[in-house]
Amino acid sequence: KHAHLILLELLKKGDPESEKKIGSSGVESFQVRIHPAYDSDLRSFYFVRGDGSMEDFCFIKCVDHIFPLTEKFKEQCVGPCSCHHEEDGEGGVTLGWLKFQSSTQMFSYFGSLNQLCPYESPITDPVIQTVVLALLKKGDPEWEKKVGSGGGLQSVHIRMPTVGSYPAYFVVRNDGSMVPFCFWTCIDNLIPLPNDYKNRCAAGAGLKSF
Repeated sequence: KHAHLILLELLKKGDPESEKKIGSSGVESFQVRIHPAYDSDLRSFYFVRGDGSMEDFCFIKCVDHIFPLTEKFKEQCVGPCSCHHEEDGEGGVTLGWLKFQSSTQMFSYFGSLNQLCPYESPITDPVIQTVVLALLKKGDPEWEKKVGSGGGLQSVHIRMPTVGSYPAYFVVRNDGSMVPFCFWTCIDNLIPLPNDYKNRCAAGAGLKSF
């Protein structure tokens, strides 16, 4: 309880947008989770709202807002909370709360998810689901048409498509129907992939060839 109160005060006093982020449901608890943007075990704080949704927050930025940290200290802070809340810059794309600097970086991340997440089951991790949905919404110009025709979104699965040699993301509509999305074409629409990536994907080379 004591730790909960300290983190809540840090969030409220250190993040100018905390009231908007928390919303009307309030904060039910805090968690420390490994952040999916990094291959190592770097971790980040998450607050869980009363409705069950969660969002990460940067304790370094919160502290710096209350008592400015030295530049030398901030330069040594490497990890999720030091960068992933930044706005899109030249050559970068923000998806959910992850910032990608290149198309190949995005390909590596979403390609890994395709191989690591259970097939034909909903993606239940709210962090991963938010990032995947952000990619599909921003990267597919027909997102609204594809999802809206089935009464809205129910969940996201990774499944083997009827055509192709590697898994694809499938959005399950509220009416139970499913529509596939090609993650690499979504990436290519945001930041163009190198030609060798596109050629090998189009030829059905499979993710293990990268």
